[in-house]
Amino acid sequence: MKLSKSNTKCLQGIAILFMLGLHLFNRSDISSYYDVNICIGGVPLLTHISYIFDTCVPIYLFCSGYGLYVSEATGSCMKKRIQRVLKLLVRFWIIMILTCCVGFALGMKERFPGSALNLILNALLIKNSYVGAFWFVQTYTILALLSGVFFKLIKKYSYWIILPISLVLYVGAFGIEYIVLEQIQIEEVKLLINALILFMRSQFSFVIGMILAKENVVNRWKLLLKIRNNLVLSWVFLAVVIVIRANLRHMIFAPFSAIVLIILFGTYNWGNVGEKILLFFGKHSTNMWLTHMQFYMIFTPTLVFASRNVFIIMFTLVILSLIASYVIDWIYNSVSVIVFKK
Repeated sequence: MKLSKSNTKCLQGIAILFMLGLHLFNRSDISSYYDVNICIGGVPLLTHISYIFDTCVPIYLFCSGYGLYVSEATGSCMKKRIQRVLKLLVRFWIIMILTCCVGFALGMKERFPGSALNLILNALLIKNSYVGAFWFVQTYTILALLSGVFFKLIKKYSYWIILPISLVLYVGAFGIEYIVLEQIQIEEVKLLINALILFMRSQFSFVIGMILAKENVVNRWKLLLKIRNNLVLSWVFLAVVIVIRANLRHMIFAPFSAIVLIILFGTYNWGNVGEKILLFFGKHSTNMWLTHMQFYMIFTPTLVFASRNVFIIMFTLVILSLIASYVIDWIYNSVSVIVFKK
């Protein structure tokens, strides 16, 4: 299975919609947020379904690994890696400054921006005290800068060697979080350990993306191929995965269900309109990732959840995030003319 740029961009479009759905609806206490009519075992059906939405980050990381492997294979260098990271950082700094300005204007100056030191540490990715979603910028920066190392290892060694090592690191991250992190009292050490945990978690999906960019492993999985090539079976199998994830709820299972979804729908024909919609959201996915929490958690939660209707809630957050994305793109394009001499 080989993915085109359009395929990976569509997957990113799916991932960002999943992310918004996960953060809005994956909660046990719904009484303060929205009304539901269908429950299973006392739990809203939507909550059961929402556990599959936690594939959003693994899908995004998979696409990043896949794309960076292709980039490395065509002759990437450290200069290109730094330029790639710098483009994300400029976008992030724009979003961070806008977030601080809005927060300050709304009377949240103790948090936005807080002290000058706090602002600097957040800007340098050393600390993340503004918006939870900002964690991704630090982790992606590390992965992107190390993509050359990942590429050489994956190109040299069989995936039978690389994948188990990556899996051990992935599982080990949860062990460090539950056993070690809570015992640490020194903030500087805690920040370092937390960055290590996020890297160890994220590298697994990233590595799988690189491996699938190198080798056509999927074609050896005959059962999944038969399911993927049958439209009805693909959607039935998706329903089965949703049921499984509704029972295996821990996020440690997210990359595995994500890989199933990628195999089933990575090259899926969404039709002309469907593809355009997913490409559109894929294009705005990074901006939406880094701004949606500001709306539903921090600045406008009352507006987002005002209707108490799940469809209107989702629509409202999508629209707010897209408006923010267009503003960010406009500023970014203006700034990039100077920074990158476009």
